Amino acid sequence: FKQEDFEDAPMFRLFLIGDEGYDQEHVVTRLVEIIEDCSEDNGAGYFKSAYQGGEAFIGKYPREIAETYAEQLIRSEPIIFMDVRDDKD
Repeated sequence: FKQEDFEDAPMFRLFLIGDEGYDQEHVVTRLVEIIEDCSEDNGAGYFKSAYQGGEAFIGKYPREIAETYAEQLIRSEPIIFMDVRDDKD
């Protein structure tokens, strides 16, 4: 497994979808727990962006990673809505 293999993987964009029912503390805590390198400040920023603009761009990841993050967050109680989009779209 070489670094180049990883870099050539198609990248997917991960978004937090805003919802008025969210509890900020819950959303930020889950983002920090699940997404590698996500600090509480990052999480609060994503929450604010999603709340104000309807969604927040979190980052680009290979498909498996983006989908795993999204799945884990969607399974949260209460749910946290996520979206994974092909970077080419």
